[in-house]
Amino acid sequence: MLNEGHAYALKVYCDWIFAVQSDAMAEQIKKKVVLVSLEDVLVPGRVVKEVNKKAIKEILENLSKLDKEGKITLILVSGFKKDVMDKKIAENSIGKYFRSENIHCATEDYISKREEVDRKRHEKNLKENPYFNDAYVKVQVVDFLMMSGIPKEDIVYFGHDLMTDA
Repeated sequence: MLNEGHAYALKVYCDWIFAVQSDAMAEQIKKKVVLVSLEDVLVPGRVVKEVNKKAIKEILENLSKLDKEGKITLILVSGFKKDVMDKKIAENSIGKYFRSENIHCATEDYISKREEVDRKRHEKNLKENPYFNDAYVKVQVVDFLMMSGIPKEDIVYFGHDLMTDA
C-alpha cells in the first residue's frame, strides 16, 4: 500500500522546520543534513509497492526550499547503479529537487573500490538482476559525511533498510 510511515515522518520533519520563523529559531534545527533513500521511500521498491506521489512531491518541494535557503542539505541516496537510479528519478519527476552533487548511488568507482569478495558478489547480483540494490552505498555516504566533519548528530536518514535503520 502507501508508504505512510516514511511520508508521515518526512512531513512532520518539514512541518516542524517550517514552524521556525526567525533566523534565531533556525538554530533549533538539529538535523541539518537530510538523507532520503530513493527506493522504498520516494519510489516503490522491494518493500513498499506504492507511494503517494502527491505527498512525496509536496515534501520534496519543502525540503528543496530549505536546501536552497541553506537551512539544510538535502541528499538523495540509492543503492541502484547510476543508469537505473537515473531512470527511476526521471520516471518519478523528482530530479529537480536535488542538487546533482547531492545525489549518490552505486557508481563504477564505488564498485571498483569494494573488497574483491564484495565486488564479485555485487557483479554477480547485477548479472542476475540489473535492478540490484546495494544498500551498503547508504552506509558509505554517511561514513563519508562524518569523515568530512559532519557530526552524526546533524544527520537524519529517511530510508527502509536494515543497515541504515538500525
